[in-house]
Amino acid sequence: MSNFSFLADDWPDVYKAAERAETNVRRDPRASCFHARRTLEWVVEWMYDHDATLDRPHEERLGRLIYEPTFEANLRDGGVSGLVRKVQTIHRVGNRAVHERTPVSEGDAQHVLKELFHFLFWFYRTYTPGGASLSVAFDSEKIPDAELNPTTTPEEIQELQEKLEEQEQSLVEKEKELEEKVTSVQAKEEEIERLEEELEQVRAELE
Repeated sequence: MSNFSFLADDWPDVYKAAERAETNVRRDPRASCFHARRTLEWVVEWMYDHDATLDRPHEERLGRLIYEPTFEANLRDGGVSGLVRKVQTIHRVGNRAVHERTPVSEGDAQHVLKELFHFLFWFYRTYTPGGASLSVAFDSEKIPDAELNPTTTPEEIQELQEKLEEQEQSLVEKEKELEEKVTSVQAKEEEIERLEEELEQVRAELE
């Protein structure tokens, strides 16, 4: 049972991303912090896309998005103590995992994972219909046991990040293409419906 199981039904993609961070805490702390940061980034992007109270800054780097005043105000109103600081910690340590050769310890990864849990707990309660009643607590015993085997370097993490970004861009393009097709089909259906109504009117006039 994962610490993030509460996300599985309503936010399956977020759950999978967070679980990757959890799975790597003891096996590969650097990879764990990277996945935690990526999870944060996806969720923050979703918030800006769907929450009209947030003012998206011109520069769309994660470091700008999480320091935007309306975003910070939203977190402070969320009822989770120190949430702004927790988000900043995930971002800061995640960046260190990607860009620096400074060792990343299991303790670092577990701390970041716990901060991610608190952020996603708030996110679920805030944006999921009926989610305000959620009551869960972080449990370090749920982190999978694994022998330390840090196989990823900062360079490999950066390559993974670029690959994931390319995949995401491809998905965005496919979703846009699908939306255009759906819009086209809907327009054709509306035109057919309009013509059928006109035909009915003509028939009524001829009777």
